[in-house]
Amino acid sequence: MRRLLLPSCAIALPLLILACIAGEATAGVYEEDFSTTDHCDTGATTALWDTLAGELRLPAFTLTIAGSYDTPGDAFDVTVSGDRAFVTDGFHGLRVIDISDPTNPTLAGTCDTPDFAYGVTVSGDHAFVADRYSGLQVIDISDPTNPTLAGTCDTPDLAYGVIVSGDHAFVADRYSGLQVIDISDPTSPTLAGSCDTPSEALAVTVSGDNAFVADYHSGLQVIDISDPTTPALAGTCDTPSGAYGVIVSGDHAFVADRDSGLQVIDISDPTTPTLAGTCDTPNFAVAVTVSGDCAFVADRVSGLQVIDISDPANPTLAGTCDTPSDAMGVTVSGGHAFVADYYSGLQVVRIAEPMPPRIAGSVNTPGRASWVQVAGDHAFVADYDQGFDVVDISDPVSPTIVGHVDTPGAPHHVELAGDYAYVADAGSGIQVIDISNPAAPTIVGSEPPVATAIASTAAGDRLYVVEEDAGFRV
Repeated sequence: MRRLLLPSCAIALPLLILACIAGEATAGVYEEDFSTTDHCDTGATTALWDTLAGELRLPAFTLTIAGSYDTPGDAFDVTVSGDRAFVTDGFHGLRVIDISDPTNPTLAGTCDTPDFAYGVTVSGDHAFVADRYSGLQVIDISDPTNPTLAGTCDTPDLAYGVIVSGDHAFVADRYSGLQVIDISDPTSPTLAGSCDTPSEALAVTVSGDNAFVADYHSGLQVIDISDPTTPALAGTCDTPSGAYGVIVSGDHAFVADRDSGLQVIDISDPTTPTLAGTCDTPNFAVAVTVSGDCAFVADRVSGLQVIDISDPANPTLAGTCDTPSDAMGVTVSGGHAFVADYYSGLQVVRIAEPMPPRIAGSVNTPGRASWVQVAGDHAFVADYDQGFDVVDISDPVSPTIVGHVDTPGAPHHVELAGDYAYVADAGSGIQVIDISNPAAPTIVGSEPPVATAIASTAAGDRLYVVEEDAGFRV
C-alpha cells in the first residue's frame, strides 16, 4: 500500500516578508509587511494573511488519490482539455479518458500510433503526439470517442516532447534538438525549421518569442523562435543534474532536473537565464507543471510532489502524494492533478481540499466565555461571571470587544432573534438584551427563573427554555 505523506509544515509556508520601513520604500511602491489586513482584497485572496507572524500563508494541501484508470501500456504524459484527459501510452498510442467524474475516469476512445507515444499536447480539435521514432503524429479529436490519425511529420531523431503555439508545433527531438513543424494544415504538417541543442532535447515549452528546451546534461536552452523558420539559440543555463521537463510561468522557467528536483530559473532576460532557486525532491524529477503559486512535479517512484513557488528564490515542499507506479507526467485542471503513472495509467489526485482548522485571531474576554452566537460582523458572548460581551469580527484576525452589559446572574447561554439577544442568566432567569446598537447593548426585559436556565432557543414569537430540575418552559 502506498503512503500519503503530509508534512506538518505544509500548512504554513511563508513568503519573503518585505519590511515596511519609513523612508526606505521606493516612491510610488507600497511594501507589504502583512502586519495588518488593510490592503488585503478579501474577496479575491485565498491565501492567509497571518498578521501575528507577519506572513502570507498558502492554503494547505491535502493530497489524495480521487480516482484512477489503468491503461494497457506505459503512461508517459498527460494533458487535459475540458472533460477529457489525453494520455500517451507508449506502444499503445493515445488514450482519451473521460474525467467528467474525476472519481471514476473511464475510457472514451483510443488511437494507435506507429511507434511509442511519449509526449502530448492539445490544440483545438487536434492532439499532437511526440511518437519517438515516428516523429509528430497529429490526431483528430473532434469526436473524442473516435480519435483518428489526421497527419504525420517525421523528425530526424526521437520525438520526446511537443508543444503548440499558433500554427507551429515545437518538438523536442532528442539528439536533433528543436524541430519546428508548420501545422497550419493539420493533415499535412511540414518541417519549417530546426535548432540543434548541445545535449538531448527531452521537453519543450513556449513563451512569447522563445522556446525553452529541457536539454538533459546541458540544462535549459532558450531558443529565439520569432522567425520559426530560423530558430536560433538565445541563452542557456546549466542545471545540476539532468533537465527532463520544463514549464514557464511569468519571469521564471521551472525545470524538472532528475536527481536535483526542481530548479527555478530567472528568464526575465532570456539571453542570460540565471538560477534563482532550487528544491530537491525525494526521487527523480521528470516532469513539471505550474498552477498558481505551486509547482507540481512528477517524481518517478515518489509520485507527485507539490512545491510552493510563491517566493521563487526559496521554493519549498508543500505536500506529496505517492502513486502506485512511477509518476512520469503531470497536468493540473480545476481541483485535480492528473498524473501519467507509467505502469498504472492515469491517477487523479485531489488537490482542492478544505484547510485544516487553525486559529486566525482571538480576543480575551473578562470572564469565562461560555457560549457564543454570530450575526453579521459581530459575535455575542455569554461571559458567565462577567456579563454579556459584543465582539466585532469584521476582521477575523483581529476581533475586538465593542460592547458590554452586566447581567444580574451568570450568563452561560445566548440565543439571537432579530435585534434581541436572549441570555440564560444563571440565578436570574432570562435577560432580554437589545443589540440593535452593538456598541451599546441594553437590558430591556427579563423573565424570572423557576430554576437555573441552562439553554434557550427562539422561534417566531416564542422562547423555549430548558431549566435545571424544572424541565422545559415556553
